[in-house]
Amino acid sequence: YNIPTNTQRLVTIWVTPTATYDGILTNTATVTPTNALDPDGTDNADAVTTTVVYVSPVPDLWVNKDALPFVEPGAPLVYDLSWGNSGNATAMSVALTDTLPGGVNFITATLAPDSTDPLVWHLGNLAPGATATATVHVVVGDALEDGTALINRGEISSTTAEAITINNTDTATTTVYELGGYDLSLEKSADLAEVEVGGTIGYGIWITNTGGLPADVTLNDAIPAGTEYVPGSALASSGMLNDSNGIEWQGTLEVDESVLVTFDVEVVACEGVDCGTIRNVASAEIAGVAYVWQEQVDTIVRCPDLTIAGEGPERSPQFSDGTFKRYGVVFTYENKDDHNNPGVAHNTIVTITLPEGAQFSASNPIANYTSPDKRTKVWNLGNLAAGANGTIQVQVEPYQWLDAGYTAHAEIYANPIDECQPDQHPNQADVTTFPTKLELEKGTADPRWTVTRDPVTGDVTQRMLVEYYLRYHYQTSDPNRPPVSAYRIEDQWPGELTFERYTSAPEIVLIGDMKTLHSEQAVTPLHFESTEFLYVGDPGWLRLQGATATTVVTPGQVIVNEAEQTYETQKTQGTGTEVYTDSARVETQVMLIPPYITFPEEGNTCSGGSLEVRGTAQQGVTVNIYLDGDLEPTTLVAQVTPDAGGRFTATVIIPIVSEFTTHYLIAKSEHNGEISEASNRILLGKPSFGGWCPQRSYWEGTLKSGPNKGQDRTYYFRGWSGMRRTRGWQISGEYGFWDTQLHLYSCCTEATQAMTVTADGVVYTPSSRDGHWYHFDITGAAHNVTIASRCGDQVMEESGDILIDPDGYVFNVDKGGDYSGEGGMFAPVEAVSGVTVTCMVSMPTWGGWIPWPAHLYDDQVNPQVTDDVYPDNITTTGYYAFFTPPGHYYLDVQGIDGYQHWRSPVVEVITEIMHVNVPYTPWPESVVVSVTLTSQGISSPAITIPVGNAVEWVSMLTASDTLTDLIQWSENPILHPKSDLDPLENPRGFDAGYLEPGRVYRRQFNAPGTFTYTDANGNAGTVIVTGGAEIYLPIIMKGSGAQTQQTRPPNFGETGVLVVALPPTVGLLAVLAVVNKKKK
Repeated sequence: YNIPTNTQRLVTIWVTPTATYDGILTNTATVTPTNALDPDGTDNADAVTTTVVYVSPVPDLWVNKDALPFVEPGAPLVYDLSWGNSGNATAMSVALTDTLPGGVNFITATLAPDSTDPLVWHLGNLAPGATATATVHVVVGDALEDGTALINRGEISSTTAEAITINNTDTATTTVYELGGYDLSLEKSADLAEVEVGGTIGYGIWITNTGGLPADVTLNDAIPAGTEYVPGSALASSGMLNDSNGIEWQGTLEVDESVLVTFDVEVVACEGVDCGTIRNVASAEIAGVAYVWQEQVDTIVRCPDLTIAGEGPERSPQFSDGTFKRYGVVFTYENKDDHNNPGVAHNTIVTITLPEGAQFSASNPIANYTSPDKRTKVWNLGNLAAGANGTIQVQVEPYQWLDAGYTAHAEIYANPIDECQPDQHPNQADVTTFPTKLELEKGTADPRWTVTRDPVTGDVTQRMLVEYYLRYHYQTSDPNRPPVSAYRIEDQWPGELTFERYTSAPEIVLIGDMKTLHSEQAVTPLHFESTEFLYVGDPGWLRLQGATATTVVTPGQVIVNEAEQTYETQKTQGTGTEVYTDSARVETQVMLIPPYITFPEEGNTCSGGSLEVRGTAQQGVTVNIYLDGDLEPTTLVAQVTPDAGGRFTATVIIPIVSEFTTHYLIAKSEHNGEISEASNRILLGKPSFGGWCPQRSYWEGTLKSGPNKGQDRTYYFRGWSGMRRTRGWQISGEYGFWDTQLHLYSCCTEATQAMTVTADGVVYTPSSRDGHWYHFDITGAAHNVTIASRCGDQVMEESGDILIDPDGYVFNVDKGGDYSGEGGMFAPVEAVSGVTVTCMVSMPTWGGWIPWPAHLYDDQVNPQVTDDVYPDNITTTGYYAFFTPPGHYYLDVQGIDGYQHWRSPVVEVITEIMHVNVPYTPWPESVVVSVTLTSQGISSPAITIPVGNAVEWVSMLTASDTLTDLIQWSENPILHPKSDLDPLENPRGFDAGYLEPGRVYRRQFNAPGTFTYTDANGNAGTVIVTGGAEIYLPIIMKGSGAQTQQTRPPNFGETGVLVVALPPTVGLLAVLAVVNKKKK
């Protein structure tokens, strides 16, 4: 399982104890992280115990005895005997014993006993479920006294042990009464053998004096349960009748005289002695006689048994596109006929209600009533015969997300209620459906226009870069939290674009060969499939990158991209999966981009005369150039058509202006009457006192030393603000820039003019002059420079500096370095060659970050590879440099196996070279603890790992992060894990660079200690590395060559050897710097 932060997972395991196990089962679960180190492992295991009792198969014998409650002396008496085995094993050698009470004489039995005192039957073996009956006939003795209790005892036994024996005996008690010559005969009748609720039963009771004496008789008849007496219906042929509380009749009956008592009851419910049986019992007594005469009659009541059950959809309701999808629920109702006396259900009503958050949109059949809020529906089904059934289908439309789901509650009942209440089938049913959503959103970053040149062929390519972003988020309120087991995305890649790459989180795989996806078809389907589950609350995203293909796209053209996502979750009912789909669409319009002016740059220039304007623009457009004193110039001064590579060159006339007057230069593209936005705006001002032109002037030379020895360099004059200036300028040079050539363009139009240059105290005069151009050979180093110019009677001195930028290496962060190189340059212990360094520039008018078009600036190369062979056949090792105009840049570093991608912070270039030292980190394969970085913070701000393990920082989205956030943070990442230890000074430090969503950075920790870091988003974290210990070893310094056996330090100019005894189990953690304190 992948378990996100603050998320629970429920795993249910079913087990069956072995057939004969008896004891305590202890089940222990342990959770173990495989990619992290748990700071508190005390709660990583839990156990539960269950007591298992093994019950071996045993028989369970039972016996029942029945007899009449009263008997006269000398009268016959019948005992009913029944028995059986309700256990799960055969009872062996079963014996049944019937012990007759004293005072009775055995006559016969339906099953002949094996002995008669007591009665014993040897039944043999009795199988599970077997039953039998027997009747025993006896005669009561004449001399028994009145009130004698005759107790008959039955007992069953077996040679097989039983677990339950309480039901192995039973008794029947009959009381002997001496009637003294009195006797009655009762006959009880009902006019209906069967009736339904609401029907009327007429009861009749015949009482006859069958004795030898007149009798004062009292008759009582209780109104049966489930009925109500019909007032005034009681009648008697003689005597006194009272119906105020049941039926009571009193009167004297002569010998052989009879009386008839009748009354009616209405059946109001399915009650009685059991569901569906109305039992009416009449009791008669004679004054002075203890014996009670009874007679009963049963009437069957046809009782309905209503039930209702519901079934939810195979698919839970899907939420997408901001709306819920409707879903259906089916309720099945029935008047069951699987009991003794099924009957009609009268006026049957079904009611279904929904919670607030959902409403009915339709039903079949149509309801008789729907509430105004559409949350309650009522159906009147009329009378349902026994066995009748039907279905009600409702369509539910959620309108609000409910974590508890949507419960459709159904009830069925008859009016009046006439069901058997005990043991009835359920009259209510709930169907709860939980909502699910995996929303698919699609968006695109602003298209970006790029101009690149092949460093080998020199071909210039213009392309529009397009990035599509798909964000999906899985959510369900199902308490079982089923994960998305599989999901697929099919993107209809537009034929106008060449598909280049994709990134995703979680990982999804492109099915098929990417080489087949550059076909310029109208649409090319891209099929992506998941490689892991997507859990509740998890967002995912897919970033697709491409560019305009060889097919020419024109400004205004609309490019359409559509995507569909299919995903599967476990079914809410049954087995298998539920399948959902969602789609998204986005349109991108090919932009008419503004031109980009590469020359002149903002700053001073000569007033009057012509100035060449250079730049790049979209192919197939006309470039309009505007120049005047307004901030938004509107004076058209030139029109030009770019060449096949998009370059354009035009000559404009700079008006003659005063010293403090400025002009503005812009360009706009025109295509089919449409005008683009303005290009970068160039401010042009006049140099003080005429002077020289910093736009045209330049300083060039071949590096004589340093990492780029032999490479040609050209530098320009920029002031502190980055503008071309003649005063206070700076050049960020490189080590080895001496014996160079300076070319100055004079703005002076006077006959008397002259220029000299003083560099580091040495005065240089022009080695040649060509019109306004003055050429100087600077034969030594140049750091502090003063340029003196004379124009007529005016003399001006303006100074500047040539600096040495010490940085620009890609180096192994594990090895470190320092600034001890030539000229104070950074000296890495292990520079990394073969690395591709791309300089990205921010150009909002071209869509955002694009590869800096280096070929437009002195034919530079971008990207650079740190071991490329340049045209002058000089090979660099771990070094790079970009000489950019002012602007905002960052470096993208990648390209070799075993190391990790690195993105620099944004650098604002004013006068310096665009390069920084890159702490390139090897990719560790050791045990990894994962830390998630999000916009909301660090998942585990403090972690502890053993020496030799690694930490993995993963930049991720949260469920609340939006598609806009994904696009913005992919273009401009906000997370940058960086140690407080500077990796340029301490090899234990680290710098992950900026991590866009989905990017991973790993760092192995080989030394114990506490390492703190920040994420550039206001959060801090700590890595505590335990185990191991640093030890300090003695070092012997020996001389070299013949002196290697000597223990003295080497003399000045000699090479020394450091010797250290290193135990085999100890790793060397640091490079040792040795300082001769005497400085000799």
